[in-house]
Formats: sequence, structure tokens, C-alpha cells
Amino acid sequence: MSTVPHTAREIIETDTLTPERRQHLFYFEPDVFCLASFNLQWEPKVRFFHVYDAGELVANAGVVGRTVDVAGTAVRVAGIGGVVCRPEARGRGHPTAAVATALAHGATVMGAEFGMLFCLPRLVPFYGRTGWERLAAPVWIQQPAGTVRSPLEVMVKPLSGRPWPGGEVRLNGRPW
Repeated sequence: MSTVPHTAREIIETDTLTPERRQHLFYFEPDVFCLASFNLQWEPKVRFFHVYDAGELVANAGVVGRTVDVAGTAVRVAGIGGVVCRPEARGRGHPTAAVATALAHGATVMGAEFGMLFCLPRLVPFYGRTGWERLAAPVWIQQPAGTVRSPLEVMVKPLSGRPWPGGEVRLNGRPW
């Protein structure tokens, strides 16, 4: 439990990310996600969970529903992406709150059994602290050149209580 008092946090769900909000959230530094070198094409998110702290937009998580193939088994996932926090608001749990809200939406509205996300190796410990598990099996994603193995770490989080089935994963689309 934090000993630092928090200002009023509000999470707003929306199906749009306005150009102004996009600029504010993602362009405070070049290549905010450090993913440009991978040259990947991404699936657009369909829902966004904006975190406001004392009326200021400080963080975001997006979600997209998808049925993936895990070794021949169809698994419904809530694909989490676009997780970001403004530098001046870090260390206060805003991205964790946004992701938790997006996962709750994924479970209740999208019928997802698991959360799934793509991340750089340096972020695995961050997500691991909140119950995400790194997949060891290959994850195959769609890109303009065809199906390729994900160059990023892929993590899952159970939402329904059942364990991840294990085996190779076919995303059936682009990463999010």
C-alpha cells in the first residue's frame, strides 16, 4: 500500500482516440514504445481506457478482442496494447489501473478467457508483478510479408481461472 496520497483518479472508457489525445499520450518523445526498428504493422484497438489524474490525461490502455489458435484450441483473448503513461505521472499505478480496467472489459464484454500482450524484454518484470506470464512457445503473427514469428515477448494473464493451454500460438491477425 502506498503511503503517498493520490489525487482523484478517473478512468474513462471510449471507442475513439482523438488526434489531440494521441499526440498527448504517445508523442512526448520519439518512438515512445521503442518499437520502430521492428517495422511491424499493428491491429487498431477498439476500446481505450484513459486515465485522468486531477483532470489531466496521464495514461492509457487499449484493448481488442481476438480468438487465437493455441495448438489447435480456440482461445478468446483480450489483446492489450497502447499501454503508456506520461513521464510526469509515472510511479503512481496509472498504467496498472488502465490495464486492469481494460482486462475487466475484455472478460465481461468480449468474453475473453485471457489477457494477451506484446512487450519488450525489459517490460516483462513490470507485467510479471501483476500476474502476467511470459509464453515460451512461438507466437505467429500476420504481417504484409505473411506469417512471421513475433519478435517481441508475448505474455498472458488468466481471466477465467483456467490455465493457458500451452503450445504454439497463431494470432490469426496482426499484433495489437
